[in-house]
Amino acid sequence: MSNILKKYTITKLDDISITIENPEFFFTYTIANAVLKEEFKDQYEYVGGLQCNYAENSPEHKELLHSLVLLARHTLSFKI
Repeated sequence: MSNILKKYTITKLDDISITIENPEFFFTYTIANAVLKEEFKDQYEYVGGLQCNYAENSPEHKELLHSLVLLARHTLSFKI
């Protein structure tokens, strides 16, 4: 898993959405409270997901997802 995050492309779509990808994965992250109906706000951190070759809920999948969520949060925190 350590090599999968050595090279990737980040595309900041706007102030609430981002994609992070390389040939081995594709991840989308949109701040949930910015797009969900009022009754669903504060129930989810983000809307999006991870596509990769790791089995869902495997330790590798969980580790990659966790790393990508942290990277997305950090990147979206920059206001340019």
